[in-house]
Amino acid sequence: MDIIAHILALAPRLLKDSGSVFLEVDPRHPELVGSWLRSRPDLSLDLVAVRKDFCGRPRFLHIRRSEAQHGCPADT
Repeated sequence: MDIIAHILALAPRLLKDSGSVFLEVDPRHPELVGSWLRSRPDLSLDLVAVRKDFCGRPRFLHIRRSEAQHGCPADT
């Protein structure tokens, strides 16, 4: 989760409005990522979808920047 948290903490500065991040994670992480994002509303990121791998395990996350954040480099 440390690396995932670092990527997601950087994402709002790098993504344009409604930009997306797609991550492949350990099957135990989708619930943790969802909870972490809900605890960090300042990031304006939403967990949009969790997709399963070929074995049926939740593995792929679609996370989207939810609103404009003024003053960020992605806004220029």
